[in-house]
Amino acid sequence: MRHSKKLRDTRIWEIYSQKVLDEDQGYSRLGWVEEVFEVSTNYLSLVRDTFPNYTLHNERHVLNVIDIMGGLLGDQISNLTCAEAECPSGERRAGRTETADQGDAGVSGTAVHKGYG
Repeated sequence: MRHSKKLRDTRIWEIYSQKVLDEDQGYSRLGWVEEVFEVSTNYLSLVRDTFPNYTLHNERHVLNVIDIMGGLLGDQISNLTCAEAECPSGERRAGRTETADQGDAGVSGTAVHKGYG
C-alpha cells in the first residue's frame, strides 16, 4: 500500500489531475479540490475534541483512506471519471479525493451542531 505524504502523491490524484487537464478544465478545478481537501482536513481535527476515544482524524488519516481507495480500485482506477474522483455529493464513494474528508467531517460537524462538542 502507498503511504502518500500529500494529496498530490496519491494515485487517485494522479489519475484525476491528468483527466482534468485532458478535458481542458484547467488548473482552477484542481485548486478547488486541493482547497476543499485542506479545509476539510483542518476541520477534521475537531473529531478528537468531540469524540476523545476516536482515532486521529487528521491529514494522515485522510491520505491513508485515499490510498486505500486507490488500492482497492486497482487497475480500474483509470476508469474513474473526474466527477467520480472528486464527487462532493457523497453519493459515490469509490475513488473520491474528498470522501475521506467529508465522511468524517460530517461526524464532527453533526456533533458540534448538536452541542456535543
